[in-house]
Amino acid sequence: MFADDTSVSFSAPTFTELEEVINSELIVVSDWLLANRLSVNVGKSNFVVFKQKKKTQINVTLNGMTLEKKDTVKYLGILLDSQLSWQPQVSQVKRNISYGLGSLYKLRHFVPKKSLPNLYYSFIYSHISYGIEAWGAANDSILSSISVVMNKALRAIQFKGKREPVASLYTNQFLNLSSLIQFSWMKIIFKYFLGHFPEHFRSFFKILNHTHQTRFRDNVNTIVLPRFSSKLTMRSIFFKGIQMWNNLDTSYRKNTNFFSFKKELKKHLLDLQCSF
Repeated sequence: MFADDTSVSFSAPTFTELEEVINSELIVVSDWLLANRLSVNVGKSNFVVFKQKKKTQINVTLNGMTLEKKDTVKYLGILLDSQLSWQPQVSQVKRNISYGLGSLYKLRHFVPKKSLPNLYYSFIYSHISYGIEAWGAANDSILSSISVVMNKALRAIQFKGKREPVASLYTNQFLNLSSLIQFSWMKIIFKYFLGHFPEHFRSFFKILNHTHQTRFRDNVNTIVLPRFSSKLTMRSIFFKGIQMWNNLDTSYRKNTNFFSFKKELKKHLLDLQCSF
């Protein structure tokens, strides 16, 4: 539950079981709302089935009314599509930062140059950073559209032309998209080791414990890489993010201060960008 929005989620091995249980649970939800003198707007309620490419026919009802099935729903400002491709969400982010890009072009001639990075973080970065921990798992082909607009924005505030090499745009201050994704994922995993982590996510991380000497003996806070068959899952923080974490130098994973970790990690990622 969040403010005046409520969501219910359930997973099942078969679509038949999914339909039976979710309809049964919605009766419980309806009874709870009635008992607490709350009402639900059935007309604005809908559902989405997260699935593979297989077509599904599921009937979901609430208070005797059939709910609309959608391919994409918005949850806390993030667009979730049934295939979890993140294409709608990335398109939304692109639209938002494109509007910001227009503002940058208009304002860059009327503000001090030292203020332009602040405008970039306000009009561009703020939209990219929201929810990037989730939609950052999209295919590179989908994410590339975000990088294109980021490049244009940095060219705008640095007054550089189209032929300026992309690498020169990301100086010792700005992270590119792939670095931003890694930065967000590493902060989440670091919080896991601090104990500041949602309980329902903790099962996705299993610490590697060594009972004998191995080549990993000097590594601390190493996470076991899970086995996944889904390419979608292998692009997420729970696989690709764990790989990135385990590849970090031990000195970063030994850190116990979140603010120090963020500062050192960002410098590390900026240095990597400059080395290419």
